[in-house]
Amino acid sequence: MLHYSTEENEKDERMWRGYYHRSGERPVRVPFSVMWLRALRSVISSRVLDATKYVVMYTTAFSGVVCFVALKLGVQLGIDLIAHQLCSVALGLMLVARTTNAYERFWAARTKFSELLRECYDGCRRALTWCDTDRSATATHDTKRIVGAMISIVAASEAQLAVTKTFKLRASLAPFVQDGVELDTIEEALQDDCNHVMSPKSPSKKPLQTPRHILGTPRWSRLRILRFPDPRGFRAPT
Repeated sequence: MLHYSTEENEKDERMWRGYYHRSGERPVRVPFSVMWLRALRSVISSRVLDATKYVVMYTTAFSGVVCFVALKLGVQLGIDLIAHQLCSVALGLMLVARTTNAYERFWAARTKFSELLRECYDGCRRALTWCDTDRSATATHDTKRIVGAMISIVAASEAQLAVTKTFKLRASLAPFVQDGVELDTIEEALQDDCNHVMSPKSPSKKPLQTPRHILGTPRWSRLRILRFPDPRGFRAPT
């Protein structure tokens, strides 16, 4: 376990006060799989998607009925021109409804993607804070899974995350990492993820390397040196 300073201990205590019930009892620990499924279910159940789905379904059914009736009656009554005009209007209405539905679903997906990232970010922070107070083997295993999931989210959302969000995520993960997790591995993964964002015009730029005076220190002290104390201390490169 990393040894925090007095200021960091006070910060952890203030953070933990928000996770206790009013009765003072310790809250029930939610398994990682349950927390992840809840976040995924909240994303799938979207009112916007349901509303647009029914509108397009009714419009498509109405247009199909209009086309079928117009063609049948047009052939029987000999008014092919009017029948084809009705079919054109019905097909145009169907096309407009489907295009609008695709546009709305696109923006709803963008919004829900941001909400999913925010829920995963908050949930993983709470879980990491919990695991940081538990020294059992299960907590260490859960910590590795949570950190791995956050790295996967960052790697899968390269176009959605800005440089400042990546820095904030890196700074927030660092204080909650135990000895069982290699912080330099997380740093390397996050650095590889945001290299193209920070320097798109210079792809041959060398990555950051650990200074020589840090390489000879023990691993626990190296973790202490490499982690970032505060997200507000970062300055996005220009």
